[in-house]
Amino acid sequence: MKNIFFILFLAISFKTMAQPTTADPGVGAMSLNYLDGNTVPANNVSNNAVRLNMPIFNFNQSNAIPQGSTKVIVSLGSRAKVDSTFDVRTAPLSTYFSWTYDTVNNQIVGDQIAPIPADFGIGNNTTTNVTSFVVRGRTMGNSTFTGRFAVTNHNTTQVLSDTDPNNNNTSLQYTVSSLTLPVRLTQFDVVRTGCSIDVSFATGNEVNVNRYEIEVSKNGNDFVKLSELSARNAGTYKGSYQITDAIRSASLFVRLKSVDNDGRFEYSSVRRVAATCDAARNFVLNLYPNPVTFSRSVTIVTREGIFGGKYNVSLLDVGGRTLQVREMDLNNVTNFKFDIGNITPGQYLIRVSNTDRSESAVIRFQKH
Repeated sequence: MKNIFFILFLAISFKTMAQPTTADPGVGAMSLNYLDGNTVPANNVSNNAVRLNMPIFNFNQSNAIPQGSTKVIVSLGSRAKVDSTFDVRTAPLSTYFSWTYDTVNNQIVGDQIAPIPADFGIGNNTTTNVTSFVVRGRTMGNSTFTGRFAVTNHNTTQVLSDTDPNNNNTSLQYTVSSLTLPVRLTQFDVVRTGCSIDVSFATGNEVNVNRYEIEVSKNGNDFVKLSELSARNAGTYKGSYQITDAIRSASLFVRLKSVDNDGRFEYSSVRRVAATCDAARNFVLNLYPNPVTFSRSVTIVTREGIFGGKYNVSLLDVGGRTLQVREMDLNNVTNFKFDIGNITPGQYLIRVSNTDRSESAVIRFQKH
């Protein structure tokens, strides 16, 4: 009897799951407007950030579109991209879709995370059913935006039967006729001089640039703005800034942020430098290989701070007699190689010194 009941229960459950929900997902015509609301003439994207709009519907008057049964895919074509200041996760209709930007395929994907009500976008709901994304041109030429409301049926308990698959696609041709090239960084140097850090940079193609921001980090990940310099928009630009002893860290990471008038920005590569006089003195030596058997050179490593500037590197015997000394100009590195040449097996001392401090470490040489 129990087996019969179980079989009947499975049959009823299977029958319930097998009956799909009938609804009608659809998309409307795409449109473009500037961020101030004005229409983009002739869909010419060009230099400006524009808003790409696409209405989303459920034309069924009775049934909601089940959660997890669809996704929306917006392809940006070959000439446009998502603007760097726009976070697609905050796009309209995020109540119903989880938006992500697929940079590989240059498309925005919205996975359905909640049921879409019946009559969505119809009648009194016509102003609440439009999603939009801020995009801009990336290369000149003609291309097409496309939008697709795809039935995926990822929901394992409710499946969707689409009444009219012919209203699931839309497209919009656009043109990128001109572009302002981003500012070009031609030089960026960060050098410790005495107890200060000198930052200098030069740019080309300085057009539509608002300012330059100097950012620093003590760990290479968390950057904060230290200062900013106003742009001149004179075609080329040279700037400099001095970081004083106010920032104390064994190492300091520095980068330059160029910010356009419309809020777009780009970062330089990151430079690493000893942050202060104190940081420069705090090098602690480590040597490898140690002992040395086959090699005729040793790598000298600082476990704290970095080497930046001129150093004397000496090899001494156990009696304190200097066997060799070499002046080395080290440019903000944590390790370097020192050639020891042919010496007899035994114990020796390697000393690294500059005007701030002298540190030594013992190394042993043994027969092959």
